[in-house]
Amino acid sequence: MDGTPNGLHTGYRQIRNIQVVNADIEPLVSSSRKIPATAIDVFGAWLWATKEETGGPQDWCFFPSWLAVLASGKTKSTGQGTIDEHIFAATREGTPSSVLACSRWIMPLCGGSPLHWILAWVDYAAKEIGLFDSIPELGSSSWGELASQC
Repeated sequence: MDGTPNGLHTGYRQIRNIQVVNADIEPLVSSSRKIPATAIDVFGAWLWATKEETGGPQDWCFFPSWLAVLASGKTKSTGQGTIDEHIFAATREGTPSSVLACSRWIMPLCGGSPLHWILAWVDYAAKEIGLFDSIPELGSSSWGELASQC
């Protein structure tokens, strides 16, 4: 067995509104390349689906990676939807009030040298913002802002 999940050899799978193919998750298995945005988005969608299945707290949302790209204004038209569509896709209801009802917002951001992902969050209830970086020595807090490089 090559470590590839069933069904990804010849087709694609879909979780929420994200389609994933073998090439999207291959870097997770081989760790030879930067993880693509699709894999990050699938992880966020999986976390959300798991939260719903287990009855976990519904007070957070995970924004897709394209949100930072669109909000930066450096991309004219990606064919990936609008800022509003990406914001509202972070909740099942897909409404402004459902997003505002979430006290924690989680956002993947990409940048730095070498290019890599960090996870940013805003926790309104705790009045906290933060960054998680698996390579802290690269100083990602200096670029942990809207990025359009990934």
